[in-house]
Amino acid sequence: MTEISTATQRDEELAGSEKRRFSLETYIPYQLSRCASIIGHIIVDEISSRFDLSPAEWRILNIVVEYAPLSTRDLAARTSLEKALVSRTTAALVERGFVNKFVDPSDRRLLILRASRKGAQLHERTSACALEVENELLNGRNQKDVNVAINLLRHLRMNALSYAQANPSNRTKRYDIAEMSHEV
Repeated sequence: MTEISTATQRDEELAGSEKRRFSLETYIPYQLSRCASIIGHIIVDEISSRFDLSPAEWRILNIVVEYAPLSTRDLAARTSLEKALVSRTTAALVERGFVNKFVDPSDRRLLILRASRKGAQLHERTSACALEVENELLNGRNQKDVNVAINLLRHLRMNALSYAQANPSNRTKRYDIAEMSHEV
């Protein structure tokens, strides 16, 4: 049975049941939150202890390396971090020599960010560490399972964004839905 037909079968089972009983053990948002919290702590501990980077510094360095050149405005749009934290963290990465910033020649009001050589080297080392942790966490799962999980997470994210846009009273003030659609 394929992953798609299994998912379709689950949908039919859920739709066909008269009343689904609520349980945190099967409530996907709760399980995702628990999982993200545990994994987040593991990654933070590994990255901060090995490389002396805060979680925000690591996230921003990754985004700068992956999407450079990018403006500070574009960087803020690709994170779920508050703009002030993005600004402070970027300044710290510039001061530590991991990120270079330049004035955009076509719009002098914008700053353009790129990883420095030192930042790119650090990114390579932190990425290898993150992949080691991921491999350990995925131990025993094949690539097909991983792809199904990634697609499901993307689907949930897009549906969550659509829900938040359609139900503005449910939006948190911290997040800008338009910006969240660009998050990494």
